[in-house]
Amino acid sequence: MHHWDVVLEESNPTSIYNTDLSLSRTNRMEDERDENIVYVTPDMHKKVLDVCEIQRDRVLLRCLWQLGARPSEISNIKLSDVDRDRKEVKLVTKKQDDTKTRYVPYKSSLEFELTEWIDSGKRQSYGPIKWENEHEVSEEGYLINTQRSKKMSADQIQKRVRELCERANVGGVEYTREQLHPQGQTGKMDVTKRKYRSISSKSWRHGFAMRAMDANMPIPYISYLLGHESTEITTEMYLHVNRNEAYNAYRQYL
Repeated sequence: MHHWDVVLEESNPTSIYNTDLSLSRTNRMEDERDENIVYVTPDMHKKVLDVCEIQRDRVLLRCLWQLGARPSEISNIKLSDVDRDRKEVKLVTKKQDDTKTRYVPYKSSLEFELTEWIDSGKRQSYGPIKWENEHEVSEEGYLINTQRSKKMSADQIQKRVRELCERANVGGVEYTREQLHPQGQTGKMDVTKRKYRSISSKSWRHGFAMRAMDANMPIPYISYLLGHESTEITTEMYLHVNRNEAYNAYRQYL
């Protein structure tokens, strides 16, 4: 049995989302290598969630937000992978000849969406006109499906998330390296405004990591929940401190 002592709040008035720090978050893994982190804040997540007209999309966004999973991992979740008694999901990562499994908990808000999606029959009615057998409707079927397919692929997840973001007029926050430009005697920095870029489903994963960091969750736990091969990857991606961060920390603590 798994025990989770750290709670990730979806809104926190003292969080990094409400500061003016210009944080550099350099990604060092997978196909995002050498790019700046583009992530979703709680407010952005809510705006996109509010435009969802299909129950499937609400389940998808809640899973991305609460599980911090990769699109491919979300795509591969089967109904049997969801332990609704413990409120946790088994996530399977397949890389060439290696397969890794981890268990990530979820909150009551996702359980509510699962009840609407699974128990009320919306998943079955939204799926393909003809399921091959009843097992695909029950425990052996995939959690996220489309109207034409019994499984929503990672590419389809990426495309759908972008469509929902466009509908909600939401773009992700990108933190890049900035130069310090003190103004007058006040010591204030003339920092370039935050950049907003087109976001993808991976931006929800990055948002999960940022919330975990903001809640002071220990790095080994964050690394496990994200499915990183080592804590060094987690640290390199989300703990990169630039000159602006050091400047603001100095003024705040010293």
